[in-house]
Order: sequence, then C-alpha cells, then structure tokens
Amino acid sequence: ELLIFPRAAMKTTHVGSLPRPGALLPFIRGEQEPPPDLDRLLSDATVKILKKQLEVGIDYVNDGELSRRDYVSAARKRLSGFESEKAAVGAKDLEEMEQYSDKFEGRKGLLTLTKKTEVKNPACSAPVAYMDDGLDDLQCEIS
Repeated sequence: ELLIFPRAAMKTTHVGSLPRPGALLPFIRGEQEPPPDLDRLLSDATVKILKKQLEVGIDYVNDGELSRRDYVSAARKRLSGFESEKAAVGAKDLEEMEQYSDKFEGRKGLLTLTKKTEVKNPACSAPVAYMDDGLDDLQCEIS
C-alpha cells in the first residue's frame, strides 16, 4: 500500500556550495580587483539563488556560500587555531579514473584532488575559538 504524506510532513534543505555566476568568480576568488559595486552584485545574485530554491520547493534556503571563496578560507578567517598546514588527501575515485580526473588537473578544490594536485590545507594546531574580526564578519554575513 502506498502512503502519501502531505508536503509539510517532510521539509527540504541542502548544504554546501551552489554554482556561482561565472562573471563573479574572478572577484570571489580574488583573481581580479573587485568592481566598486561588488556588494550589490553579490546581493542581487544571492536574491536570485534564494528565489530559485523557493521555486523548486526548498523549504529552508541558504545562500549556497555564494560570496565565499571557499569554506576553508572562510572558516580560517573567523577562527583561530588553524595556524599549521597539512597536505590534503587525494580523492581515491578520481585517482582510479584518470581520464575523468584529467579534466580537473590544476584545480585546487577539495573534491577535485588527485596525486597530480598538491594542496595544503589549514590544520588544527591549537584550541579553536572565534576571533573578534571573525564574529564581526559572521554578523555582516547574516545581516
């Protein structure tokens, strides 16, 4: 027997990064000098991505880390205790599928690591705590 639940019975959300607008990537990554209206451009792109999530039925939306360069940099900017570094571990599935992994050669993302890409990530070396600037940055992001 098939049970049908009302939509409200199961709320939906997601975690992690969503695709960023290509035109904003060089500024988000710090590869180019940002335009004076970058905050407005990021705000407009964030509103667009929030609306898209609502359109497809996501109940608890988020910004998809749109304005962050990456999660690790954002955390390191806010938290103390990550003063050392450690080599990142490669993704075994990408190492086994060389034809596929060759498409990612030169990228530095955690999901695209192979033995061909050496990446050092922050490693915990002391008690973790919010820094004052980190709390200010967090307040700015959520306001």
